[in-house]
Amino acid sequence: MKTPLLTNKTEADDKNDAPIIVRGVMQVYVPTERDLFTLFLNKIDTLQQTIQANYQEITTLRQSLEEANKKLIEHSPKKFLTVKQLEQLYSISESQQKNLRNRINNPLSYHQDEIGGKIRYEVSSVEGWMSQQKVK
Repeated sequence: MKTPLLTNKTEADDKNDAPIIVRGVMQVYVPTERDLFTLFLNKIDTLQQTIQANYQEITTLRQSLEEANKKLIEHSPKKFLTVKQLEQLYSISESQQKNLRNRINNPLSYHQDEIGGKIRYEVSSVEGWMSQQKVK
């Protein structure tokens, strides 16, 4: 009777996946579907943990970068702010700024050199306008 060339793995074989030679014939471990599925699930779990850790690190770095950018803008002696800078400093989105600029009563003042040109806000007028706003 010939010894089979392929065998299924047992728990005892977990420690040593090297080929086994029995009666001059090399036997090789062939994983079962269940072994492959378990290995696949373990890899997915590992990847999910890695992704979660990376996501948390990226979120922390992003928050630190936003805080540093905000401090940089606050401490710079600028006379004018761009739309993005105003958004970062006061958390007023671009679309919200547009609505505030177009208000009939107490609009947000701005400067624009040409139609369709870059919009800039004078820091002193923005601070004055913000102090006049009623908080609901």
